[in-house]
Amino acid sequence: MLKIKEIKDQLSVGFIFCLAIPLLMLIGGLVYLACYMGTSEFNTCAFVFPMILFAVSFILIIFKQFKVVKYLQFLLTLSALMFYIYAMYYYVSVVFVGIDADSFSASFIVCSLIYFGCYGLSIANLFIKNKKEAN
Repeated sequence: MLKIKEIKDQLSVGFIFCLAIPLLMLIGGLVYLACYMGTSEFNTCAFVFPMILFAVSFILIIFKQFKVVKYLQFLLTLSALMFYIYAMYYYVSVVFVGIDADSFSASFIVCSLIYFGCYGLSIANLFIKNKKEAN
């Protein structure tokens, strides 16, 4: 059994990103569900893709498929973000025109930051190595 220190010495920032992205997307999906369930701004795919990302990422991390997990995280965060944008475009247009609301709600800001932040992390993760190279 490997000790934590040995594992820590072998892994780099890319591995931490591989763990952080699914956790943040899980939190983002649950926040999105809690805030928008039953409203016209709720899109099932924008909730389901983060859950799939969480499950599949950790299965691939267990089997040490880091190269695959990077691209999978990128594609699933992109898909979740696109469905989130599709669900929210009407709300954004209503706020911009000022029909029913004058400013964005806190739930919209939090969900947007999480979805866009995870997408940014997944892009950065594509260029970061998962294991430290031996000297």
